Amino acid sequence: MGQSIPTLQDSEMASETSRRLASMIPELGEFAEVSVADQGEPFKVPAMAIHMLMSILEEIAKGKAVSVIPMDAILTTQQAANILNVSRPYINKLIKEEKLPCHMVGSHRRVYYCDLMAYKNKEDEKRQSVLKKLTELSQEEDMGY
Repeated sequence: MGQSIPTLQDSEMASETSRRLASMIPELGEFAEVSVADQGEPFKVPAMAIHMLMSILEEIAKGKAVSVIPMDAILTTQQAANILNVSRPYINKLIKEEKLPCHMVGSHRRVYYCDLMAYKNKEDEKRQSVLKKLTELSQEEDMGY
């Protein structure tokens, strides 16, 4: 199934479904019993999958296309660039500077998704730290922010 942008109807339905699932979370144990209309007996779904489904529905409700990528997925440098919304040469620069680990498959660089997310999280933390410092400085200087 190809990735596509959700329609307005998809987004509205995802929003409602997400709200309904969220109301059930406090009662959720290790699994949820799920049934599909007119499809026989209920079946068990792991709680982790329900939480993931809620995250997916929340993104669809915002009108975003969604992909699920296993943490151990192996990505090309172009795929890694697409995920971070940067250029492929920038990914290659990060690899060359040893800021992003990779391994070689023949003459091609490959990046593990989990390594890419670790890099992204580290950069996000740095960015948040700088923003916090800027906010503190602006408050100390009484800049009205």
